Amino acid sequence: MYDKQIFADNLMHYMKANNETQIDVAKLIGVSKSNVSAYIKGEQIPRMDVVDTKKAGSITPPACPFRE
Repeated sequence: MYDKQIFADNLMHYMKANNETQIDVAKLIGVSKSNVSAYIKGEQIPRMDVVDTKKAGSITPPACPFRE
């Protein structure tokens, strides 16, 4: 099982890196702002069928400092 806090930390990291708000993410994946808030607080994890590759593909992860 995936740890909710790991997901929350990763979501916040990528939101900050891409200057995305909770509302932006909610619209992107088609959920309410309160759902995104629960994801950020580590209270819930979205079902992976909600976060499909088309929707998630529009968020670009920042460059990894460990890659060359």
